[in-house]
Amino acid sequence: MFSQAMEKLAGDEAAVDLLNSTRTTFGEAQLLFESAATALTTEGRVEWGLENAKRERLLGEFAEAARSPVIELLEESVGDSFAAALLLQDVCRELEMLFDNVQNLAAIAATLPTGIQAGSLQPLWERIIDGVRKRFAQLQAGLVAGDEDSAARAAREPNPIPERCYSIIGDLVGNLEKSLSPGGAVVLALSARFLERIAAHQRRLLELVAAQ
Repeated sequence: MFSQAMEKLAGDEAAVDLLNSTRTTFGEAQLLFESAATALTTEGRVEWGLENAKRERLLGEFAEAARSPVIELLEESVGDSFAAALLLQDVCRELEMLFDNVQNLAAIAATLPTGIQAGSLQPLWERIIDGVRKRFAQLQAGLVAGDEDSAARAAREPNPIPERCYSIIGDLVGNLEKSLSPGGAVVLALSARFLERIAAHQRRLLELVAAQ
């Protein structure tokens, strides 16, 4: 499991710093998603502005930190340490892509005067949001709190979120949802696309955290 693998790198200061940065970055991604989800489903607004600039710096610093030290670790590690460094690299890569898609989703949410009104697709839309929120909670338990058994169970669960997102996009492309304006349909389709990608990276992170 992830925590056991990271114990192999416990003596490397760069690896420990990167692991701490990974957990901090995940926490920021989770908070930003919650803000975006509120804005997409209600009349809330995403706190953007300076907070976004801080997140951009955080993501940039994390991306830079995730490359150089891990490459050095891979060059210097052997056996179990090498496998642990590879796992940490994979987690960092998935988390970077997850954060990027959350930012894209939040950027859409920040432009909305009110939440998305999805017409007859609203129940499905809310199930997607709730599903992604649940996955964040499962990841928080596994990646941050160390409950990797929970992450392993979550990784084995069916993941209906991508299919639901594609269902929304298909309905919009087929012009089956008549109650939405063209602009509203575009915003909903883009949001569904980013949620699909977020769910895919969540699933992969769960698999990595639960890896034997």
